[in-house]
Amino acid sequence: MGQLPMFSCKRRYAATASVAGTFQLLSGHNQFLVCSASGPATFVSWVDMWRIKKIEIWSPLTTVGGSGGCSITAVGASADNMFNDRALILADNTTSLDRAAHIVWKPPKTQPSGSLHFTTTVSSAIVLFNLSCTTDSIVDITYGFVPLTSGALNGYTVTATAGTPAGTLAAKAPMANLVPVGVNVVT
Repeated sequence: MGQLPMFSCKRRYAATASVAGTFQLLSGHNQFLVCSASGPATFVSWVDMWRIKKIEIWSPLTTVGGSGGCSITAVGASADNMFNDRALILADNTTSLDRAAHIVWKPPKTQPSGSLHFTTTVSSAIVLFNLSCTTDSIVDITYGFVPLTSGALNGYTVTATAGTPAGTLAAKAPMANLVPVGVNVVT
């Protein structure tokens, strides 16, 4: 048996206001959507499974005398408490117009935040990590994924506003105020 055909893509998100939220399994599922029916629009995931390979955040100072900052706290846990993320808090702050706060995290494949996740509705509300950043921050998340090339869909769907043509690829904001850039956005 060979290896799974793993591909990578990077999604960029812009913070339209301060962000303080959780990244759940469904936040990841929502990055790989395709419209399967147009009225009302039904989106399904076009990948079989995905994982987070890397997260990079830049939080600039936008006001003289203010501050900019960002943080990630790993909190992923399994239902049986046998497969949890190790305690981790990454944070950086800036008070300089010349240097943005900056953090990079590559979650281990052996922990929930970095392992593969099927795009199903099972436990989709599990939180992998908490993320916070100031207004105008840029968040890049690099995903690894295995496309769904055969068999039935895994069952994860999102309903959106009618009028989206079938076949449209899209993504949904992973948390409030963090908007995908350069891709159709499902609201």
